[in-house]
Amino acid sequence: MKKQISIAVAFFDATAYRLFWALCVLMIVFAALYMYAISASIVHVVLREEIALDIAKTHSNIGVSEAKYLALQNTINEALAIEKGFIALPNKQFARRTDTANVTFNR
Repeated sequence: MKKQISIAVAFFDATAYRLFWALCVLMIVFAALYMYAISASIVHVVLREEIALDIAKTHSNIGVSEAKYLALQNTINEALAIEKGFIALPNKQFARRTDTANVTFNR
């Protein structure tokens, strides 16, 4: 009976010892995963801020380009068109479709 108890205690001690080290390893793994998640979150926040700055710069460049376009659009006149080789037509002709039955809509 005493031998069975000592075997049971020894088994319990070995099991507890293994369980303790398994939990220690598991805790180290979870700590490493937690540190990785925190560092990844910080990196993503920094990247998001950089992208926001790039977007702001792009919007600014678009605004400058639109202003240049509008300024150049006001400089176009008939004299410039004639200088570039365009000619004025006596009557305007527009393209139009007479038969819409043959139109297909491919999707």
